[in-house]
Amino acid sequence: MKKLFTFLCAALMSVGMFAATVVTITQDDFPKDGNSFTKDGVTVSAGMIDSNQGNLTNGGSFSTTLGNFTEIEVTAGNVGIFGPGWNGISGKKTWKGNASSLSFSGSIMGMGMGVTLKFTIEEPAPKIENSITINGTPQVGDNSISLTYYFDPANVPGICCNAPTLKVKCAADNKWDEIWLSLNNISSGTTTITLDELGSFQEGKSYDVCFAYNNGSWVDEVFQSFIPAVPQPAATVVTITDSDFPASGSSFTKDGVTVSAYAIDGMQGNISGPGSFSTTLGNFTKIEVSAASISVSGEGWSGDFEHKTWTGNASSVSFTGSINGYEEGTTLKFTIEPASTPEPAKYYVVGNMTKWAVDENYEMNPNIYAETEEYFYALDLTTTSEFKVVKVEGENQTWYPTGMGNNYGQNGEITEDAEYTIYFRPSYDGGEDWFYNCIYVSKNEPEPAEVTVVFAANNKTAERTVTLPHTFKCDWAGGMERPDELDIIIHELYNDYYYCNSNMNASGSDQVEVGTEEDPKNDYITIKGVFEGTATVTGDYLDYIDDNYGEHNYSITISIKDTPTAVENVQTNHVQATKFFRDGQLLIEKNGKLYNATGAEVK
Repeated sequence: MKKLFTFLCAALMSVGMFAATVVTITQDDFPKDGNSFTKDGVTVSAGMIDSNQGNLTNGGSFSTTLGNFTEIEVTAGNVGIFGPGWNGISGKKTWKGNASSLSFSGSIMGMGMGVTLKFTIEEPAPKIENSITINGTPQVGDNSISLTYYFDPANVPGICCNAPTLKVKCAADNKWDEIWLSLNNISSGTTTITLDELGSFQEGKSYDVCFAYNNGSWVDEVFQSFIPAVPQPAATVVTITDSDFPASGSSFTKDGVTVSAYAIDGMQGNISGPGSFSTTLGNFTKIEVSAASISVSGEGWSGDFEHKTWTGNASSVSFTGSINGYEEGTTLKFTIEPASTPEPAKYYVVGNMTKWAVDENYEMNPNIYAETEEYFYALDLTTTSEFKVVKVEGENQTWYPTGMGNNYGQNGEITEDAEYTIYFRPSYDGGEDWFYNCIYVSKNEPEPAEVTVVFAANNKTAERTVTLPHTFKCDWAGGMERPDELDIIIHELYNDYYYCNSNMNASGSDQVEVGTEEDPKNDYITIKGVFEGTATVTGDYLDYIDDNYGEHNYSITISIKDTPTAVENVQTNHVQATKFFRDGQLLIEKNGKLYNATGAEVK
């Protein structure tokens, strides 16, 4: 069983690295009555406290909540206290040690001439947690990872003398690479794990960095999870000289950069404006021009008579004026950055439930199973609910439908209070009635207790959506001959690990247990005599996601025994929970809500 921890970044620290606190108490701080008082986190107790004389008599104690005393100085007319760590003369005694509470015998007598208690207190060193720090940002295609680690066997209950290991594991494929560590009282350092089994980090996959130890059987303690970053392409530099110019003309292209002008003279190395530079490689961020005489101007240009530079961010740059080489040479140097990918648009339900403002809690989820682009969000609606859908793209917002009013719900579309799923199709053209085709709602009904699968004479069935456990009843229409046996096949939709314990009970019964973390597969179950009654499927279909089991995405096919093609595509794709990545984080969508890999709801 994997356990996911969050650990503090830790460093080895000594007590001397922490600043000391000094608290001074004098006779003026003594209470008028009582035998105990506190000042600035230090408590003084004694058999008797005399504030008039400044006396602490009949023994007592000093204690603090700030850390540990390392030194206490007592100055008074007569310091007659005794105990381990105390030294000095009758007028001044000092204690040295390390404790948060200290008892003493005897008395401190100010005798009206004053008394001073000076306490030096050190903060206790924080407990050092086991930790793994990933050095740098792992990127797609990397075949090694640098780790700085600290492990204290005292912080790992049940650890044996066997050397622990650092592991890098691919959560999806269950592959791993490891490096063995030496185990001393404290094991720490920096190491690099070169990937062998993993090959290299893959885009979109989640990886775990683990500390593994042996307490009779190997146990993984997961400290870090990450998704490798996609490396960004480096800038491209294209250099064009007058030798690349055509003898004459008004345009030419080299290495993805096009130079256009009123006239181009390859013999002289001259470019007569107005003109422009453009590229298909991304955006220019810098253009450097060197020539005998440069008179180009325009937004973004600066420089002197022989060297001018343009800075900005554009795929096309215009200029006026001229660039003249006069046979002495012309050089154009273009620095090009790949065009950045804009953030994808997000869609939100906005209405009287959100006070008509975009709210992150009402972000719609993509419906990956729809035939067209579609988003959905499940929530409780009433007959008074009204809403629109808002598309947020960067700083821009687009409201659907546009204009004031014209809201979904204002014309009685929601007929009863219930939980609904709101669907939105941003690219759907419904003509004048697009409103009712692009935005629609579906009341969330409980699943039926029984699904009837009708085998028609044309060897096809009606489509149904089901959850497990569930009961199937098979009917035969059109005089179709009833077979002796049927197959029910439970399919996995994704290459996730899952465990399946399924029972089929009918006139005959069968029980199977298939699927392991190492060998997931489909579950085939034969129903005998099903036409005489009903059959019930029960079981657990589980995705293996960091010790959190989401319900499996599955489909069910029913076919006639020995003629699996007699029925086309029978049964269903019912999605109980959907996994996807957003902003580098593994998320699970279930019932219109989002959860992360630890099971916590994500707003």
